[in-house]
Amino acid sequence: MVAVTTPAVDGRATEAVLRAVAQALRVRRGAVSLVAGAGSRDKLVSVEFPSVDTDADGADGRAAVRVRLDELLGSLGRRPGRPVAASPQASAPEPTPDG
Repeated sequence: MVAVTTPAVDGRATEAVLRAVAQALRVRRGAVSLVAGAGSRDKLVSVEFPSVDTDADGADGRAAVRVRLDELLGSLGRRPGRPVAASPQASAPEPTPDG
């Protein structure tokens, strides 16, 4: 969950959510886009993984985003390493009996 205090006027709250997601995952703002929920409190966003496996520092960019996502999910009490939809073709993981 992402919560922002920016007023929901002229798309400013949506933009604040997109910036917050980008900052949390340490990706450029342009890599995060709104999929659904422009006029809703609930929003679905898409994050474009780095197009190359290494970032400017030579680190593995895709792996870094996945690690950061696992860290964030873990801080919310979710199980790190659980599959996450990583592309438009991927679907959300099926619920398991234990969670």
